[in-house]
Amino acid sequence: MYLDIFLDAMKNRFKKRIHIDLYSGSGMSERPRSSCLRAGSPFIALDRQPKFDHYIFCEKNGQDLRALEARIASHFPDQKPSIIPGDCNEQVDRINQELNKVIGDLGDSTLTFCFIDPYALDVHFETIKKLAENRKMDFMINIMLGLDVKLNWRAYLADSSLTIANFLGSQDWRNGLGKNITPPSLSLYVGEKFSAQMASLGYLHTNPSKDFLPFENSKSRIIYYIGFFSKGRIAFKFWDDAKKYGGADSELFSR
Repeated sequence: MYLDIFLDAMKNRFKKRIHIDLYSGSGMSERPRSSCLRAGSPFIALDRQPKFDHYIFCEKNGQDLRALEARIASHFPDQKPSIIPGDCNEQVDRINQELNKVIGDLGDSTLTFCFIDPYALDVHFETIKKLAENRKMDFMINIMLGLDVKLNWRAYLADSSLTIANFLGSQDWRNGLGKNITPPSLSLYVGEKFSAQMASLGYLHTNPSKDFLPFENSKSRIIYYIGFFSKGRIAFKFWDDAKKYGGADSELFSR
């Protein structure tokens, strides 16, 4: 499991480790085909040992946010995370303010792990850029280039659609797209463009065909791809180990 490997390896390398979750949800979610609840990404992060030094959670759904606050208070009463209501793209400046407050004057002695798990291609590249600027920050992103693109690809290609433009941070993203577009070819094209955009921020190059981990549903349909981005090569060793021993079914990737 990546978080376990990450936290154990980084506990003596950095004075402070921070966790950000931009689409936190309610902290718990129902298992498929079951009424049983399972831990969502905030609970998974809060439960890890050794712990992060601080947590920042963002959630735009008011009901989910209230449930998250109540569940953290009940299950993790010693933790006092920063909880930010609203869309992460609209609240990124506030998230940055919280992050700066936590980091203080530690600067490069702090490492932040940012988990992004949207329901569609909702996160904007500009949001990622603002968070990553002048910081040591790793990203794990559930990139919705599976079922979402299969269902909505024609709408995304429309001249009036800004979804992919916002995701890639580029208004001219269609240049080079070519003809005879299909959902798989669009997904690969967008994945490659996104990897190039991350590389422009100083992140090590990733190849979507090799490095993105597909997450499938019970019908073996790809829902999304898990992308990992870091500026340090050692982090990719941890990521490879996590994929080897945990894989896409690990609780790390549960919402």
